[in-house]
Order: sequence, then C-alpha cells, then structure tokens
Amino acid sequence: MILLMAAAGSCHAKQTVFSANDYGAKGDGTTLNTAAIQKAINAAAEVKGIRQGTVTLKPGTYLTGSLFLKSGVTLDVAEGVTLVGSEQLKDYPELPTRIAGIEMTWPAALVNVYKQTNATITGEGTIDGDGKVWWDGSIASWNFANHSAQRPNISSRDCGRRMWWRTPK
Repeated sequence: MILLMAAAGSCHAKQTVFSANDYGAKGDGTTLNTAAIQKAINAAAEVKGIRQGTVTLKPGTYLTGSLFLKSGVTLDVAEGVTLVGSEQLKDYPELPTRIAGIEMTWPAALVNVYKQTNATITGEGTIDGDGKVWWDGSIASWNFANHSAQRPNISSRDCGRRMWWRTPK
C-alpha cells in the first residue's frame, strides 16, 4: 500500500518552474517575445531529471515566432495566456521537412519539437497560429494533399482541464 502511494506521488512530482516573464516576455500583444520565451525553455531544459522544468507565462497575449521545446520540458499555456504567431516569415527559421513526399526546407511551425523527446504542452490557454495571413498569402496555391512527416514523442495533457487549439476562421 505504501509503495503504491509513493509511486502515485512520483507521477505528479513538482517541477522547477521558469516564468518566461522573468526572461523578458511581455504579454502586451505587440512585443515580439520569441527570444524571451525560448530562453525560459532553454533554462528549463538544463534542470536535471526525467522531467526537467515547466515554462509558464503570466496572463496576457504573447506575440512570438517559432518556439522549440526541449526534451523533458513542459510548456504550460495557462488560462488567460495566448501565444499568437507573428505574421513575419523571418520569425520562422527554415528546417528540413517532407511535404507531399518531397524533401525540402520549410519554415518552422509556431511550437516545435525538433529532434527532442518527451515534451509536453499543458493548460487552458490558447495557441493561435494566426494562420489566415499564411493561407491567404502565397502558399494558398500549394497542393498539400499528401502530408508525410515524422512525429516526435510529444503530448498535450492538462489533468482534466480542456486545451483549446484555435484554427483560422
């Protein structure tokens, strides 16, 4: 009985928390926060253990380009937090990928897990890729009928809460 209770407690072990706001992130909806949020993610990845650290943000709207989660890091997008994708292509570095069976370089997504494992996204907040600007732009004419991509071990969990992923209107 004691062994089972100890095992159950270890599933919810407290992680070290890194507030992206402490690294300069501003939830004002206009400041580009990519560097500040990424610094918090990188710091969380340096913590020793199976689950390194959790990155949080204070309520607000955070404009950002591509973010790259690291192995064992949790990004907690809490209620009242919105990550909004920049509309500037320069904020999304190009990475090797495969689209429609063709190997090519392509701009990274808003939240990425590239060559990493066991990354987690939690929370009741919103991740808004601001996709309309991209679909209305030059890529609208591309044919994406045959998607093929490698998927890393990434999970979204929120301990009974709901996670919302907003799609373009």
